[in-house]
Amino acid sequence: GYQVAGDGFVVDGKLVFRSWADENFDKLCNGLVPIGKKFPTSHKPDLLDEAHKETQRLLDLLNIKTGALNFDFMFSQEGKFYFLELGPRNGGCLIPEVIRYATGVDLIKATVDGALGLDCSYVQQKPVNGFWLRYMVHSLEQGVFGKLN
Repeated sequence: GYQVAGDGFVVDGKLVFRSWADENFDKLCNGLVPIGKKFPTSHKPDLLDEAHKETQRLLDLLNIKTGALNFDFMFSQEGKFYFLELGPRNGGCLIPEVIRYATGVDLIKATVDGALGLDCSYVQQKPVNGFWLRYMVHSLEQGVFGKLN
């Protein structure tokens, strides 16, 4: 299946919000650089529950209390969970903005509030409303982008 990417938020040591997407790559251009993310992820709920559980276990081990998380993980064909990255930050490429449109949760505000020591208990899990895509234009040749047909 797809590699999973997205962002989350921790309050008082608990993963209270996560929004995960299927990540797409362009093997012709660069198979390691993502070209897009589709929200919500297509992975089954039991796999996502395992990802949530493993994330919470890591947060507990690291004693992380409040702040943003950026996820990259995958599952084996047998359904085994593997972290690729879990960073204490908001994701790049406008991920927090897409999540705000898709869920109504403002991770940028929450990140600033958390950094200032303000209450972040307003951050709660919300489902993705509809389907959302973030796409980055890549090129196989150098030049100036002229137009999108």
